[in-house]
Amino acid sequence: MAGLPRHLRFTVEDCIRTAENYVGGPVSMASSYAMPGYADPAGLPPTALLACEYDDARGSTELFAAELERAGVPVSCFLAQGAVHGHLNHTAGLPEGQAALDFLAGELLAVRRA
Repeated sequence: MAGLPRHLRFTVEDCIRTAENYVGGPVSMASSYAMPGYADPAGLPPTALLACEYDDARGSTELFAAELERAGVPVSCFLAQGAVHGHLNHTAGLPEGQAALDFLAGELLAVRRA
């Protein structure tokens, strides 16, 4: 991660600013509907999570997946090898993007068939 340029990194301050912008105020005041990682995940529906190999937020994805599993929620995770945060916004035609899109499409098909 240290070798990535600053514009591809997320500092703690970046994460806080982004979350506060998303929820419209302090994260501590956010509803669990906005920040499900802060609530008991029991009862959530089957969940598909996409993490990127080069993403400062990857740890929170892995932690959320573990919490879902402990709560008995079916969870599927995919690690996009070689990808950075937000890669689907920019590189959907590249191999890193295609593998992630294939995972997400497969998850949606599985729900449709259920």
